[in-house]
Amino acid sequence: MERIEDIQEKMKIKELFLKYPFYGYRKQVLALEREGIFSTSKRVRRLMHELGLKALSPKQMTSTPRKENPVYPYLLKGKRIRYPNQVWATDITYLKLEVGFVYLVAIMDLYSRKVLSWRLSLSMDAETFALMP
Repeated sequence: MERIEDIQEKMKIKELFLKYPFYGYRKQVLALEREGIFSTSKRVRRLMHELGLKALSPKQMTSTPRKENPVYPYLLKGKRIRYPNQVWATDITYLKLEVGFVYLVAIMDLYSRKVLSWRLSLSMDAETFALMP
């Protein structure tokens, strides 16, 4: 028969895990201490194992190339960037907001590392980025 303390601690661990699914047992111990529950890492690890909880973490070998994908040469290899406006780069990324995602496109000068231009959009349509002032 389980003790009441174990059940309460399991409930708190589960609650914290739902809030922070990337916390392993060590971070869980620290989070529990902030909540006023003092426990050892061994105990928290055992309880997480009993509950079937495992922290989210990046999987290994996420960047392994596939044979069917072409490998393009890096055109700037060995090139010395000596002055502004010699080489520009572009990047697109998404930003998560409360209402959804917005997409950010930036054009940068690699010499000065300054952002020359940027646009935000609600979609990734090329027309949307081109029409924005």
